Amino acid sequence: MTNFKFFIIFFILFISSCSEKIHTNGLSLLQINQMDIKIGEITKNQIYTKYGPPIFESVFNKNVIYYLSHKSSYLNFNPTETKELVVLEITFDNKDIVKSIDQYSEKTAKNIVVSKEITTKKNNKGIFIKEIIDNL
Repeated sequence: MTNFKFFIIFFILFISSCSEKIHTNGLSLLQINQMDIKIGEITKNQIYTKYGPPIFESVFNKNVIYYLSHKSSYLNFNPTETKELVVLEITFDNKDIVKSIDQYSEKTAKNIVVSKEITTKKNNKGIFIKEIIDNL
């Protein structure tokens, strides 16, 4: 009888560890869809007061903030899978008034342009030798 109890306990623990786990980040999808932001009328401070601070601000452009809703799930021994992703990109003008709003889903999130600057390609030939000489 005691072996049967151990088997039942082990079986319950095994089943519960194999269940799918849901993890959410950011705001809920309902909160993002209910955001009432009018272009040209609302300021950055009003958005912060009404909806709280954004999930992150653009490092390259101080006039862009992002709110997002991300729901992912995972099972043991399997990679994490995105179930739902919505990114709300809000751009401000120089007076901190809303200039534009863009909403991205998980399919279009790759179209987000974080920085408009282009990295220059430099010819790296001779850098190794230059570093050796500089270190001498």
